[in-house]
Amino acid sequence: MVAGSVDPRRRDYEELDSLILYIEKNQLPVRITILGATDSPYGKEKCDSWSKLNLQFVQLKWYESGTIPQEEYDRVIATSHFIFHPSTLAAVLEDGALEQYGKTVCSGIFSDAIRHAKPLILPATLSTDPNFERCSFRYSGIHEIASFLQDLTSSPTEIRSWQVAGMEMAKQFTVEKIRLRNPDLFRAGAAS
Repeated sequence: MVAGSVDPRRRDYEELDSLILYIEKNQLPVRITILGATDSPYGKEKCDSWSKLNLQFVQLKWYESGTIPQEEYDRVIATSHFIFHPSTLAAVLEDGALEQYGKTVCSGIFSDAIRHAKPLILPATLSTDPNFERCSFRYSGIHEIASFLQDLTSSPTEIRSWQVAGMEMAKQFTVEKIRLRNPDLFRAGAAS
């Protein structure tokens, strides 16, 4: 599952498209849901290109809409095995501001991963909170993701170990544990 609006500034959709074609060529039975708004010109262009794919092994789903109802968004994440985040490393916003993922801004998919206790598939170069490391498969290229998925399809126990890692990660983000890791932030009379 790939969460978030279909926006090339935030996610690398060329990488996703290459992965889809690669795993289709290698006949891996994989379900990928693009869970985000597609009403922008770029989103519409991607929907059009995805609809032209002749896929037999990859089950590809997307939403042709401006928003995904929260109940549907939560349902899809809850039933997914992984959150795949083909993140760009930097994005220039409309006002010219530069966002650097993992340094100056954090994607909302990390809060989704915490809330739903889901493991992640992330670029090797993306900076993250150390608490995500044990539940994140890090890749440098799509062939690594395909090998990872091949291993998962042949081993239900491997999928279960990733699910457990996702649950353990989520436990690190309770209010109590966040306060313990950031005592100065929660100290009485801390400067605002």
